[in-house]
Amino acid sequence: MKRNLIEPIAPAPAAFLFFAAGGCHTTVCDDSARAALTVIVDVGGAPICDATVTAHDGAFSQVLMPLGSAPTCTYSGAYERAGNYTVDVVSGTHRKTVGGIVVTPGECHVNGIGVSVSLDDAADAGSGD
Repeated sequence: MKRNLIEPIAPAPAAFLFFAAGGCHTTVCDDSARAALTVIVDVGGAPICDATVTAHDGAFSQVLMPLGSAPTCTYSGAYERAGNYTVDVVSGTHRKTVGGIVVTPGECHVNGIGVSVSLDDAADAGSGD
């Protein structure tokens, strides 16, 4: 009598299939705080590391923290705060406002947005524009 060398496999238990298919997904979040906004400011492609960058969302307003030095300086803030932002940048006699920046909440942290602001075509800060 000849035996089949391939034995049938018993069906997998339903719980195994549920977990293998990604069911009962549990996210493990860390305790770090993520910036909602990371802003890079430049003039003519050269980074500006001494600007004042302020984020606004309704009544909320925060001066963003400068991080690093040229050529990799950035401004960061509004940690773990989703919202609809406007960013004001002032450097020397130049001012520029960028609006319509939407930061959404993520599963564990905000989905931070990187914003580049060029002051090449910025208004004179003293003109009131």
